[in-house]
Amino acid sequence: MNFKILNEELENNEFVLAYFWSEICLSCTSAGQFIDQLEKAYRKLKIIKINVQTNLDLAESFEIDTLPTFILFQKSKVLLKIIGFRTGSAEIERRIRNFIY
Repeated sequence: MNFKILNEELENNEFVLAYFWSEICLSCTSAGQFIDQLEKAYRKLKIIKINVQTNLDLAESFEIDTLPTFILFQKSKVLLKIIGFRTGSAEIERRIRNFIY
């Protein structure tokens, strides 16, 4: 993933959820399973997974300092930024659904 690919995804999809994660993040394992389920449930939502260890420049540009972090875009506009996974999948899904429906 790089800025060019991210910008293409933002231009070509109405809604994009960027999921910032890392292999060393314990809660990212649970969040990753949730992301896979979310991707199947919402066809309008394009999900991109950004590993911060290999995409540090993207993580820095979006000021990611806690993992996991979810950023919902509509085209290039940030609609929502959710930091962490403590609120649980149901609350995160509800917040995302409020924007895409």
